[in-house]
Amino acid sequence: MPHDPKMLLNEIDRLRLAFGEIPARAAEARQQAAHARTLLDNAKTLMDEHEAETLSLVSAEPVDATSSKLKYTNQAARDAETSRRLAVDEEFKRLRTHFDEAQRVKTNTDMRVLQLQDEEKALERQLDAIGLQLRAEMVRSFVSVIAEFNLSEARRLVAPKGAV
Repeated sequence: MPHDPKMLLNEIDRLRLAFGEIPARAAEARQQAAHARTLLDNAKTLMDEHEAETLSLVSAEPVDATSSKLKYTNQAARDAETSRRLAVDEEFKRLRTHFDEAQRVKTNTDMRVLQLQDEEKALERQLDAIGLQLRAEMVRSFVSVIAEFNLSEARRLVAPKGAV
């Protein structure tokens, strides 16, 4: 971190510009994250609907075409058959791939929002550090001025009258 006041002021200008860009970038990232959430929710809904439809078909399936007796009489058997059918169902695989991609995009956009928040915090810490350095420089300058004044006053007080 620079100690020269002019360098510190240049650093403050750089940080000010960086701070100025963050709100727009953060708003865009939040908008993308919201859109990704919507896509994920839609993909999950489609997948759940397809799974429910398959379960409904399995639950209503008779032992044979002439019987009214159900083929899968307990929940465990229905769930197992539903899972087996979904595992080979091309439409469900496509929906699952779409869901996985939407989840990946949502995770990436959420990470981008967090990254921007971290970037903003880092800039704030840098600005705080520069503020502390400027304050220290001001205190050093003030102490130096006071010391010079005290020295001057001491010389004046001890100097013979008319010699000052």
